[in-house]
Amino acid sequence: MTRELTQTEVAYLAGIFDGEGCISIMRRHCYRPRLGRVVKDYSIHVRVGNTSAQLLDWIAERVGGAIYSQKVVGNRQKAWHWHLGKRDAAEYLRLIRPYVIVKTRQIDLALKFIGLGRDIVPTVRAEMYEQMRELNSRGAGKGTADGAASVTTNPREL
Repeated sequence: MTRELTQTEVAYLAGIFDGEGCISIMRRHCYRPRLGRVVKDYSIHVRVGNTSAQLLDWIAERVGGAIYSQKVVGNRQKAWHWHLGKRDAAEYLRLIRPYVIVKTRQIDLALKFIGLGRDIVPTVRAEMYEQMRELNSRGAGKGTADGAASVTTNPREL
């Protein structure tokens, strides 16, 4: 972290992350010359997207990380993404974890993934990748503190 944070700032960061943030495990195929073959490489990504550059600047001033602009498509508003590198991600996620309500399972899985360190365990990383995809799929983990999917009723069916 770039500076000491107040409890209010940490809680605010957690709220922003719960509403606008994303944790993902990315998979890419890359050539490893030492092995002489293509392997699957997994990495953790922590980010917050928003149309307010001021908000993301505020986060970066307190936590660090980098801000990138998003290409404007069609009539959408200009947006930015704040990204945090793997080394800082664990500290940030541990800091906000007590205040997060919606994304607790994603944070727990990300911390477990980061905890693997440099150990190359392809099957474990692949399993965690699939678990994170499931947690991040639309409707999964929404609506309740324990992460159970909520059920809504279509008013037209009543």
